[in-house]
Amino acid sequence: MDEPSNKIEWFQEWREPRNFLRKAIEWIELTPADVQFTNPKINKYSREAFGAGLFATILNDHEPCKVRLVPESERFPDFQLRTRDQTVDFELTEALKPGRKRGDEYRLLQQVRARNAGHEDKEIVGRTEAQRRAREAIPKAIRDKVQKYRVGTKVNLLVYVNIISHNEVLMSDIAGEMLLSEAELVRLTKPWCDEFQSIWLLRGSRAIRTWPTSLIRTALSDPLGWSDAAH
Repeated sequence: MDEPSNKIEWFQEWREPRNFLRKAIEWIELTPADVQFTNPKINKYSREAFGAGLFATILNDHEPCKVRLVPESERFPDFQLRTRDQTVDFELTEALKPGRKRGDEYRLLQQVRARNAGHEDKEIVGRTEAQRRAREAIPKAIRDKVQKYRVGTKVNLLVYVNIISHNEVLMSDIAGEMLLSEAELVRLTKPWCDEFQSIWLLRGSRAIRTWPTSLIRTALSDPLGWSDAAH
């Protein structure tokens, strides 16, 4: 029988992608907000489980694969995918809304809910602002990853594009988009192409590879249902 989804060890075994993603979403949604936002270890592993699970679920719609987080004792790379012929190593990073700090965000969210009897109004983010954030956040996320984890062995990089916060929502007509064109994403990631075997960007139900060749993979059915775990 599977271990409860709040056990990190469960995600370190090879799993079917949709089940892996479902367990990751359960883990995030069942973890109290004060723990999720202020406990670095739980935040790190749950975010990695979510990103790896979503990515693997999308790819699995096109080529069967398994996914796991790398055991805590190794911690490099962050996660692995296994296809019929190979095991592929990935590092994962988030391209966050510029200036976003989840701990500060949680404290502010609690204050708003206290003032409004648990109710919170979400700010709507339009296309122009979302694109501005993406153009700033994607290069910064890759640059920071390279500077922090420069190693001799090249791995693949997955960038989860997460440029809205918990008190925001994207306009409905762009909610599932990558926001920027494939050509612009290739240009934004090009300065770091020699650092990785491949570079992938992930948002919503779409994954785009910008290096070494362009490739777009879209989930055949919505893997999220726009869960709040995506933020």
